Amino acid sequence: MDLSETNQTAYRHPWELSRMEILLKELEKLNIRGEVLDIGCGDGYFDKEIIKKFPLITNIWGVDIHAERCVHQGKEHYVNSYNELQKDKKSLILF
Repeated sequence: MDLSETNQTAYRHPWELSRMEILLKELEKLNIRGEVLDIGCGDGYFDKEIIKKFPLITNIWGVDIHAERCVHQGKEHYVNSYNELQKDKKSLILF
Protein backbone atom coordinates (compact mmCIF):
# COMPACT_ATOMS: atom_id res chain seq x y z
CA MET A 1 0.00 0.00 0.00
CA ASP A 2 1.22 3.48 -0.83
CA LEU A 3 0.65 6.17 1.78
CA SER A 4 -0.57 8.48 -0.94
CA GLU A 5 -3.69 6.28 -1.01
CA THR A 6 -4.73 7.52 2.42
CA ASN A 7 -5.88 10.83 3.83
CA GLN A 8 -2.82 11.73 5.87
CA THR A 9 -4.69 13.85 8.42
CA ALA A 10 -7.46 11.55 9.62
CA TYR A 11 -7.75 8.05 8.21
CA ARG A 12 -5.15 5.30 8.39
CA HIS A 13 -5.63 2.07 6.48
CA PRO A 14 -6.22 -0.96 8.77
CA TRP A 15 -3.09 -2.60 7.36
CA GLU A 16 -1.04 0.40 8.41
CA LEU A 17 -2.54 0.44 11.93
CA SER A 18 -1.90 -3.30 12.34
CA ARG A 19 1.68 -2.91 11.18
CA MET A 20 2.19 -0.09 13.70
CA GLU A 21 0.84 -2.20 16.55
CA ILE A 22 3.23 -5.05 15.73
CA LEU A 23 6.18 -2.69 15.30
CA LEU A 24 5.57 -1.03 18.68
CA LYS A 25 5.38 -4.42 20.43
CA GLU A 26 8.67 -5.50 18.88
CA LEU A 27 10.38 -2.22 19.73
CA GLU A 28 9.34 -2.56 23.39
CA LYS A 29 11.49 -5.69 23.59
CA LEU A 30 14.57 -3.82 22.37
CA ASN A 31 14.61 -0.98 24.94
CA ILE A 32 15.59 1.52 22.23
CA ARG A 33 17.19 4.81 23.25
CA GLY A 34 19.15 7.42 21.37
CA GLU A 35 18.77 8.11 17.66
CA VAL A 36 16.79 6.22 15.03
CA LEU A 37 17.15 6.28 11.24
CA ASP A 38 13.96 5.49 9.30
CA ILE A 39 14.66 4.73 5.64
CA GLY A 40 11.45 5.07 3.64
CA CYS A 41 9.65 7.12 6.28
CA GLY A 42 6.84 8.29 3.99
CA ASP A 43 4.79 10.95 5.75
CA GLY A 44 6.43 10.28 9.13
CA TYR A 45 3.43 8.52 10.72
CA PHE A 46 5.48 5.68 12.21
CA ASP A 47 8.15 8.06 13.43
CA LYS A 48 5.61 10.26 15.20
CA GLU A 49 4.04 7.26 16.95
CA ILE A 50 7.44 5.83 17.96
CA ILE A 51 8.59 9.13 19.46
CA LYS A 52 5.38 9.35 21.52
CA LYS A 53 5.74 5.82 22.89
CA PHE A 54 9.49 5.79 23.60
CA PRO A 55 10.69 8.90 25.47
CA LEU A 56 14.31 7.68 25.52
CA ILE A 57 14.53 8.07 21.74
CA THR A 58 16.12 11.48 21.35
CA ASN A 59 15.82 11.95 17.60
CA ILE A 60 14.42 10.23 14.53
CA TRP A 61 15.93 10.89 11.12
CA GLY A 62 13.43 10.13 8.35
CA VAL A 63 14.63 9.55 4.79
CA ASP A 64 12.28 9.07 1.85
CA ILE A 65 12.56 9.26 -1.93
CA HIS A 66 9.62 11.67 -1.81
CA ALA A 67 11.32 14.32 0.31
CA GLU A 68 8.36 16.71 0.18
CA ARG A 69 6.42 14.29 2.43
CA CYS A 70 9.16 14.50 5.04
CA VAL A 71 9.57 18.26 4.94
CA HIS A 72 6.15 19.17 6.32
CA GLN A 73 6.59 16.66 9.15
CA GLY A 74 10.08 17.60 10.26
CA LYS A 75 11.12 21.04 9.10
CA GLU A 76 13.54 21.46 12.00
CA HIS A 77 15.73 18.57 10.89
CA TYR A 78 15.35 18.73 7.14
CA VAL A 79 18.52 17.96 5.24
CA ASN A 80 18.99 17.96 1.49
CA SER A 81 20.93 14.71 1.24
CA TYR A 82 21.92 11.72 3.30
CA ASN A 83 25.47 13.09 3.36
CA GLU A 84 24.23 15.77 5.76
CA LEU A 85 23.00 13.25 8.33
CA GLN A 86 25.08 12.96 11.46
CA LYS A 87 27.59 10.17 10.97
CA ASP A 88 27.43 8.81 14.52
CA LYS A 89 25.88 5.47 15.43
CA LYS A 90 22.11 5.02 15.38
CA SER A 91 20.35 2.88 17.98
CA LEU A 92 17.90 1.50 15.42
CA ILE A 93 17.51 1.55 11.65
CA LEU A 94 14.03 0.99 10.19
CA PHE A 95 13.32 0.35 6.52
